[in-house]
Amino acid sequence: MKRIWITVSILAAVALVCIAAVLILLTCNGKRAFKNTGIAGPRYVTDYPLDINERSREVNGIWTITKRRDEKKGTYLYIRTIQNSGNETEYSYEVYDTEEQARAAFEEWYKASKRKDSYGENEDPNRFKGEMPYVDDATIQAMFCLEGNVIIIAELSFYSEWDGSRKDYSYRETYVKEHAPELRDFALDLVSAPEKL
Repeated sequence: MKRIWITVSILAAVALVCIAAVLILLTCNGKRAFKNTGIAGPRYVTDYPLDINERSREVNGIWTITKRRDEKKGTYLYIRTIQNSGNETEYSYEVYDTEEQARAAFEEWYKASKRKDSYGENEDPNRFKGEMPYVDDATIQAMFCLEGNVIIIAELSFYSEWDGSRKDYSYRETYVKEHAPELRDFALDLVSAPEKL
């Protein structure tokens, strides 16, 4: 009976250690742990170590991350690079703490770029094309894609009001449609480990 009790005790201890290890892995996922503050999941924006309008340069060599606050869109991290070299580098990203915040910001992009308040019959509720607002010296057609708590912005064409030059990036539309989850993961990976700054 004593041997059984010792064996059961050892198995119970091993089980507790395994459960604790699994919980730690699920909580941290190999990245820094985020504070528990009432928002389910990581607080990518709130916990990012920048002040509003502060910018970190050269993240992973080429990316710039800025923490912004907008009256209509709320607080978010804006990620971009000027070193377009294909795939993830061809797009800019807005990261929000929650999917609900990202959805509200996405709706603001829609209103500003389409200049109307409701979606057309054949429009995807998570993706639309429109003219980039707030640009005075060029006409930029862009696609906006909502993927979870990230907005992916793909410029599709560019026309300069200064010299009449044009650029066509229409291939980006297909790439975003086919790879939106991977692009979202890429953006979240960039902001999940700010200790690399």
